[in-house]
Amino acid sequence: MDWNNFKIIKDKASSFEMLINHLASKYFKKEYNNLTEFVVVNGAGGDGGVECYALLDDGSKIGVQSKWFPDVIKQPQIKQIKGSIDTALQIHPELKKYIICVPRNLGNKRKGTDNPEYNNLHELFALYKQIEIELWDENSISELLTEPYNVGIFNFWFKNEYLPYENFQISFDSQRESWLANRYIPQLFTEGSLSCYIDDFLGFKNKEHNLLMIDNIIQITEELNSLILDLKHYCEKNKRHYNVDLVNEYQTNKLFISKLIDMKNNIISEKNIKDLFFISLLAAAHVIILVVEKDLGAALLFFITYFVMLYISQKKGIYMVLGAVMGILAAYISYSIPRFG
Repeated sequence: MDWNNFKIIKDKASSFEMLINHLASKYFKKEYNNLTEFVVVNGAGGDGGVECYALLDDGSKIGVQSKWFPDVIKQPQIKQIKGSIDTALQIHPELKKYIICVPRNLGNKRKGTDNPEYNNLHELFALYKQIEIELWDENSISELLTEPYNVGIFNFWFKNEYLPYENFQISFDSQRESWLANRYIPQLFTEGSLSCYIDDFLGFKNKEHNLLMIDNIIQITEELNSLILDLKHYCEKNKRHYNVDLVNEYQTNKLFISKLIDMKNNIISEKNIKDLFFISLLAAAHVIILVVEKDLGAALLFFITYFVMLYISQKKGIYMVLGAVMGILAAYISYSIPRFG
């Protein structure tokens, strides 16, 4: 792995910790069908020997601890790892497995080497008979990153220009399952009056919801009419009697659909008028600025362009008539003012 291309958010140690949290989240959700919760620990006040852990349905836990040790692991680093294991066992006695993650492959025993890091680390692991300790070294991390379900994680951390939705979801899930879970209570969530007022004013929520509801009703009614016609044709083809009320129901439904379409068009029209009002205010402000600056040619060009585009988009001749009247009125006013005349 080329750690020179590794994305650094705060520092290498915390970024490596985040990478491991992302990989662990995917790994546990894929490998453990009895997973009930994945928790990322907020390490601001001490991580308690684990950066994250998986809670299984039998109450046991699998802890993960990352250590940014890019160089040879010697006794000081071994001591740190031992301290993390002891702390984890003390705070999380339910641990049945503990995963240590380091960004390098360990050196094995070689000629002239009395204390190979591989042997020292596994001798440390052997002291803890009560739990299984697993090592995720550089090779293990590389294998996880090559899994198809981790392509987003790899691209995020080693190709900085790639930001797929999946990574935002992973980051959000990590935060939601750590500190956000203790602060956000869905039952107490409510929208304030200001938010509702803005949504109503801009037509974001209620009108969009009403349009969707009308579309659904129209679709259902059209399907019902289609069934009525099919039944009528079947009865006529097989010379069977059918209730004349079916025809009346069909005509009533057609009228009902027509009313719904009118209602939908009215809602859209109201929204368009509101949009046109705000756009027209902005256009008028630009024209006024140009007039004040005595750039009347540009003001006239902007004015005509706006009304031509308005006519093209709305297909209503009244806008052109209104534009001509306003243009004549503006020209008369400008001519009457000495500084412009």
